Amino acid sequence: MEKFPYDAPAEVFVSRRFAKSTQSQYRRFVTATEALRFLFEVLPPAAAQASMLEVNEGRYDGAAALKLYLSAQYPLVRKLVEPLPARQRPAGSDDAPKRQYGRLFLAKLFGLTPKQASEILERAGDDRGKAEDLARQVRFA
Repeated sequence: MEKFPYDAPAEVFVSRRFAKSTQSQYRRFVTATEALRFLFEVLPPAAAQASMLEVNEGRYDGAAALKLYLSAQYPLVRKLVEPLPARQRPAGSDDAPKRQYGRLFLAKLFGLTPKQASEILERAGDDRGKAEDLARQVRFA
């Protein structure tokens, strides 16, 4: 994968469903970094996922833009993720165990067959990070 031009001019097209006015449907930014920051730190998450980023005539939907924002090459410090409201936290809040991936969820998330996902979950045990790494290895091998 070639390096993304974070310093190139960018445009953001917000879905009409989420834009408050006609003027807020389109924004131009000096750099793609600023556009990504706007998408994921200013807009609500649903609006960011339904938006389109255009950089150097390349178009990126919400999911592709999120990958660019979460990339190690993203040049700015990311905003901290807000914790879940108390009513949405699991019982015991911070000491609750992390949810484990289900076989079908892992298969869909990484584009694997259910059999491949089952094998990965068996090998990873309770370690969610290890399951993700193994799924990436299988998917991109």
